[in-house]
Amino acid sequence: MTGTVNERTRTTHTEAVVIGGGYAGLLAAAVLAHSGHDVLIVGGGGGRGGEGGGGGAGAAVARPPRLLRTGGQGIDGLLYGATRALRAAGARSSLLAVPPRAAACGSGTGISEFLSCSPELLARVVRTEVLARPGYERETLWWEDARAVGLLGDREEVRGVVVRSEDGTTRSVRARLVVDAGGAPSAVASRLAALGVPEAPRSVAGRAGSCATRLYSVSSASADIPLTVATAAGRPALAAPLEGGRWALSQYAHGPAPLPRGLTFEEAAAAFADPSLRRLVAEGEPLTDVAVAEVPGAHWCHYERVRPWPRRFVVLGGAVAGFGLGFGLGFGSGPGLGSGSGSGPADGWGPAGTEAAVRTLRNELAHGGISHPTLARRVQREIAEQVARAWAGPMRPGSARFRPAATSYVRALSGGFLRRGPR
Repeated sequence: MTGTVNERTRTTHTEAVVIGGGYAGLLAAAVLAHSGHDVLIVGGGGGRGGEGGGGGAGAAVARPPRLLRTGGQGIDGLLYGATRALRAAGARSSLLAVPPRAAACGSGTGISEFLSCSPELLARVVRTEVLARPGYERETLWWEDARAVGLLGDREEVRGVVVRSEDGTTRSVRARLVVDAGGAPSAVASRLAALGVPEAPRSVAGRAGSCATRLYSVSSASADIPLTVATAAGRPALAAPLEGGRWALSQYAHGPAPLPRGLTFEEAAAAFADPSLRRLVAEGEPLTDVAVAEVPGAHWCHYERVRPWPRRFVVLGGAVAGFGLGFGLGFGSGPGLGSGSGSGPADGWGPAGTEAAVRTLRNELAHGGISHPTLARRVQREIAEQVARAWAGPMRPGSARFRPAATSYVRALSGGFLRRGPR
């Protein structure tokens, strides 16, 4: 159920507030509701259903696809029934050989099933499943037209959020737990600074990059093109089947230009020594123009080092970490399910990392409950351990050896992918 601030003027208390309606925020709301708490989601999410042309084959904007692992180690472990709903909405199924390094993102190794779909479809389905609350006993509200402009409390404890609607109305909403999943590290830092909380140390690494994406349709004779990951001269590429009989092809590179100088999108794709990519551009009919998006460099905000860390306040998603290149595989940051503003990095370190962080929240809620004084600290420490496992090299800003694992993950997938077509 959704509503506006003006429609809910009497709602001044709830058990949990989630800032941000992107992938991280929706999954956090789901586990809080399953844990027996009323939840208020504040702020919209990018890629909402019905926007951006995600529903039909004639979509006007090309965006990198999303990959999600199925089963208990994936989205179903946090939002039961999501895999079934995604398949029913048209998400395509493929098998991947998951290398050991992927375990850093919360995935086990071995052969796993992944679903591929557009970010718009993922946003629409997850939103519907969370708000439908199948089997929930608690109420989940979403104030889409509102945004969090501050926190209630002090440096020792957060007691709620200050919310402002589009018409300028400002309200205080008190809660037993606040989860910030709105992305944009600077927004979290300013909210905490207003309470007197010290700024978190920040590690950065790597260069910013870019991604070029185009959507295609193919004939029935070419429908067996599989989900494909390839690399050429350090450039990763991903071809993934989408709902509606479409395919998405994304090419990535460091720097502002995702394609080699002087080459068209199709010529650059043909430079990959991969028959599936060549088939797609040769046999497919382009449905969109080529859309170029920026890929931020890798970053990590060390909230686990902040002293004191306020009780009852947890940070998830892009405000914690982002892994730069590799995001097209759904394991790093980039355009997709939006942050609270709908325009920033998707969900920090992608669906796999976000799911691991939300699992931590769920598990720690089971040990002491939502009001336990050490809940927030325990969650931040565990998330930091997950991020640390996903980064290769020493934790030093600017270190030449300090590189995100996502790039290696691309290489590992390109060498270990099972050639099984989409279903």
